[in-house]
Amino acid sequence: MPRIEELPDDPPAAPPPSAPADSPSTAPALPPAIADIRSQSTADFLASMSRMPLFGSSLSELDPDQLSALTALAYEGTPGEIASNFKEQGNDAYRHSFHRDAAAFYTKALSVAGLPADDPLREQCLANRAAANLELGNYGSVLRDCSEALKLNPRNVKAHYRSASALAALQRWEEAALLAQKGLALDPANAPLRSLLARAEAGVAKAEEKRLAAQRLQEQKHRDAAALRVALRRLGIKARRSEAAGRPDLEGHAVKLDADGTLVLPTIVLYPLAAQSDFIPTWREDETAEERLGMQALAEPPPWDERREYAWKSVEVFMETVAGGLVKVGKKVPLGEALGGGKVEVVDDLVKLMVVPRGRRDVWIDEWKKRRS
Repeated sequence: MPRIEELPDDPPAAPPPSAPADSPSTAPALPPAIADIRSQSTADFLASMSRMPLFGSSLSELDPDQLSALTALAYEGTPGEIASNFKEQGNDAYRHSFHRDAAAFYTKALSVAGLPADDPLREQCLANRAAANLELGNYGSVLRDCSEALKLNPRNVKAHYRSASALAALQRWEEAALLAQKGLALDPANAPLRSLLARAEAGVAKAEEKRLAAQRLQEQKHRDAAALRVALRRLGIKARRSEAAGRPDLEGHAVKLDADGTLVLPTIVLYPLAAQSDFIPTWREDETAEERLGMQALAEPPPWDERREYAWKSVEVFMETVAGGLVKVGKKVPLGEALGGGKVEVVDDLVKLMVVPRGRRDVWIDEWKKRRS
């Protein structure tokens, strides 16, 4: 490649007087390469420079022959020299926070043909690739590389630290603490390892606390379920669950025992002839329809009762039986007693009551029987 000489300064604004047409020029002729450069624009000159390997900013700007030459150059030397070159490029990329590129260079170093299995470069590149992948959040790769590095050198403190860091990121606290302890056994004064061990031990303690809390909660659920079964048997109430897809959304409410052991039953009150309903999530076993409806829900005519036929004294309350029939509910009978006896059942933690005007009761019952038949 011809040497590029320094370009002269720009000519002055006013051109010098030209020599007579018949007098020969006294200026020496420029070499062809320099003459060609002077004839180029600035943009063309920079473009031509970018195609030279020394000045190029991207491999894609090189022609195939130049690219092949550079690729061959990267693989010149002994396997150890080639791997060392790739490792240094990886280190440089890592220092500039190009972690993905760094991992790729370390992989190239580890892939060099002929590199001995016990060459220290392997251990170094495995540990360094683990560092790059730790920054990228590729924790599985970190654990695999550190495991291989520790097989080659069980005293590699950095591999212990990076492996423990990946385990901590995965909240595998006990394993992280164990790796940190092993690293500190090799380097007791290592501050990052001491900090990591403290964090891992705190994670172990918190995880144990969480486990015990979950265990206590599960045990309490079992006790509550057992007490609930006893209460249902005491009252003679049947209860069952339907298919999951058809269960109503009770917004977290369910049949349960309150603090004094009284059964609480979520109840939906249907007004089938008015296409209306009320949901009462905390109807206690000892409360009657008189108390929960006559004194509350129907104490005043509901806004949808345009015919004024749902006055409490003018309605009757029913429940559907297990066989699909109807049973009348006494207004002063506690709900627990009304549900006992085995004729009705509680399905999916929900009691269903139906309220109809007394004047239209017989017509409604006839229609019910026709639908059921």
